[in-house]
Amino acid sequence: MHDGASAERDIDIGELKPHGPLLPSSNADGNAVAKRVVRRRNDRVIMNLPVEIITGGKKVRAVSQDLSPFGMFIRLSPPLDKGTVIQVVISPNGQRHVITGQVTHALNEVEARTLGRFPGIGVMFREPMRPSEHAFLEAINRLLERHAQSRPQADLRALFCRWGLPDALRMDRDAVFVGSCRLEWPGTLLLWLIGLGVQPIINRAYRPTDNAIVERNHQT
Repeated sequence: MHDGASAERDIDIGELKPHGPLLPSSNADGNAVAKRVVRRRNDRVIMNLPVEIITGGKKVRAVSQDLSPFGMFIRLSPPLDKGTVIQVVISPNGQRHVITGQVTHALNEVEARTLGRFPGIGVMFREPMRPSEHAFLEAINRLLERHAQSRPQADLRALFCRWGLPDALRMDRDAVFVGSCRLEWPGTLLLWLIGLGVQPIINRAYRPTDNAIVERNHQT
């Protein structure tokens, strides 16, 4: 994984949908934080990313457990109280990015042990108000995009290790697979397959019958 982050997929279906107005809450530094009542329904990625938490003038180093464009769960014991306003710092590629967030839930040692998880805090990022906060979210999105691009290759590697290399592999024309939907250039996955001696077979555009068995199995 790039930027020292190891990740695997963990899906929480849907998208993040607001269910109420933005409510300002106080911050000792004078920065109002928009507190939203939300129902989290977004894709999360399990990602161990080094982070730094700043609260009450103190800095604490920790590691994230999962990550999305809207927030993260940070392993921390003892956890901070729900409602605590914090600053979250990440440094992918050595570049320091900071955003303000708020603790939306906390798991102590007993609760975490019961659930088979790590103790820590769920943090929701506030709406970006400064260029530096926009840069933080852009860095998060780049991490998630790199993970999404590397995932098909990781899955195939696991399959090949178990079942051996196939002679050929059929795939859709999705840019994640082929690099460019118009096939102007090969993507990393195509080059990797060719290097292994596996022939990529790319479905024709708008021809679902090219992959009829899979389409029928998915009822699409």
